[in-house]
Amino acid sequence: MFRLRLKCAVNHFKHRMLEATHEPGIPQGKSVLTGMTEVLSRTPFDPRTWDSWFGDAPPRVQRAAIRRLDQFFDAKAGRSRERREESGFYEELVLGGLAVQALEPDTGKLHRSPVGQRISQYVPRSPLHLHLDALDVAALGNDQVHKGLSLWDAKAMLSNRVMECLHDRWNHRCGTVYESLSSDMELAMLELSDADRQSVENEFAFGPLAFQNLMRMAPQPTYEARLNQLDFSASQVHKTLLGIAADASFLKGDRLTAWCLDAATAALALQSMNWRFQLDMLASGRAIVMPEVWYLDAMQALFFRPDDEDALSEALGRANEMGQFQWLPDTYDALLAARDQYHALLAQLGLHPVTLWQIAEFFDQTHPATMRKA
Repeated sequence: MFRLRLKCAVNHFKHRMLEATHEPGIPQGKSVLTGMTEVLSRTPFDPRTWDSWFGDAPPRVQRAAIRRLDQFFDAKAGRSRERREESGFYEELVLGGLAVQALEPDTGKLHRSPVGQRISQYVPRSPLHLHLDALDVAALGNDQVHKGLSLWDAKAMLSNRVMECLHDRWNHRCGTVYESLSSDMELAMLELSDADRQSVENEFAFGPLAFQNLMRMAPQPTYEARLNQLDFSASQVHKTLLGIAADASFLKGDRLTAWCLDAATAALALQSMNWRFQLDMLASGRAIVMPEVWYLDAMQALFFRPDDEDALSEALGRANEMGQFQWLPDTYDALLAARDQYHALLAQLGLHPVTLWQIAEFFDQTHPATMRKA
């Protein structure tokens, strides 16, 4: 996971810095180091160091070198870090995360109680950080869990925290994400021509406050009536996100971008719990597939599998029927747009969805679920 986190961070940094001239996976060292030197008033690191971060087998990075990336944007914004020990965006993206905070031992043994406390206190710096956290948890193996804590307990607690963070963002009563998204009026204005936009602004000339309120009003998806009466728990945040897709008009612009990344994160969190779903099925003694397995199948097909429209349509249809989301015909087009947007986000980071899923399912593929002896 270190190599993937580093690749993600350096491509994210370069895209943010170079914007339209960014070429994913290519160092573009001259442009990057020249720009950083101008802002930092010194060469941030040896050009060979920067180039090595884009290689197939990059060396372990020094924390001080990664901090240069954060220092660049801090300097551009004219801000300074309040506390030296505070991790920056890129430092946290490469060297931090939920699993690191929870499982790195301070002393010999790790016990469930202090680990649980660390997990509950974790707050991701961004949705991208949470996305990589979910991938970390799915890929977690025995060698990363210390004595005093079982791998299964660790996976369950960590994936639950990922789901809690998603639930905090998207639950329809007090989700924090909605205030950060474009209002209906903002998106409508963006779709107008300059002349039509001016016409709308003229109509509100005698009521500018009303126009400003509409522009600032946080959007809310329209749920199917039955879902409005339910509060899905954090462990069912995938159903909350799939329920939002019933309002295809909501999934546009920055809302689509936010939704697709977090929905893919929910899929990775579900994959982290797949071993439990398989054990529950074995324990039942019957060939019953747990409902979450079908939701996982639909989200995997949407975001991570190679394109197969027939298989995708079948998987999504089954999830819609099970969840009673009452998706409309245009929901399918909105979900395809979300898939394309997620793949575009990964491409800018030099990543591929199939590669991410191979990492996520590797542990389950090599450790199939079996009944534990009593």
